[in-house]
Amino acid sequence: DTPEPRLDQSSTYKAIQELQMFMEYFPASNRHQEAQQMIFDLQDKLVMKDYMAARLYYDLGSYTGNSSYSTTGNNYLACIVTAQNALKDYPYTKLREDISILLLRAKYDMAKESVEEKKEERMRDAIDEYSKRLSRYSKLNIIEVAGEMTPDGASAVWEDQIREKEGVRILAKLPQDALIVTLEIAGRNYSSEEFAAWIEDCSVRGKSHICFVIGGSLGLHNSVCKRADLALSFSKMTFPHQLMRVILCEQIYRAFRIIQHEPYH
Repeated sequence: DTPEPRLDQSSTYKAIQELQMFMEYFPASNRHQEAQQMIFDLQDKLVMKDYMAARLYYDLGSYTGNSSYSTTGNNYLACIVTAQNALKDYPYTKLREDISILLLRAKYDMAKESVEEKKEERMRDAIDEYSKRLSRYSKLNIIEVAGEMTPDGASAVWEDQIREKEGVRILAKLPQDALIVTLEIAGRNYSSEEFAAWIEDCSVRGKSHICFVIGGSLGLHNSVCKRADLALSFSKMTFPHQLMRVILCEQIYRAFRIIQHEPYH
């Protein structure tokens, strides 16, 4: 018998080693498969220990205790490294989905709380991770259009001209056969379950090609909003477009997990 995952696992490592030696010395044994399953079960204890450690790092988040030195994101980074190592060392673990979701959330939260000089890179890393996980359910294609520089003190007319120029570029990229969803503060609010139900309903109606549109720093021009089949809002607050992209990817991934009746925590 080996100890609980939270305790020292020296005996677990030893038991795995002994079982591996048995399989090596007796490859034709009729208990070979049983020994292999025992190894997998013991490895799950090691993975659980790593998962618990990663979860602790995640729960600590950006907490720095009484230190005056800011280490925002370090606990999230420790969570990411621990989770990635667990997936690399034990790719067939039963906890793979739980660890993967924790990894996603850690990357998302670290990106959100990063200092400005690191935020862009970490946002892209989080988006890449969500894109990889979403490939199991759907094809994700991200198209960027060039934004316009907004000078300080720009008038309302000037700002509308900037939105119009950006709108022309956006409209040129919109696929004709897709449902167009614009992200707007005044758009419709959905719960995660309602959003999942909406995506599922679109698929049932043969409208599985959905194009989500995120505006620039000044938002979307009316010409783009009028093209939308749905105006969607995730918050009454305004977010940087890169952060909004991560939030959108997270919600789409969550929606597909809900549709498939898979846990997301």
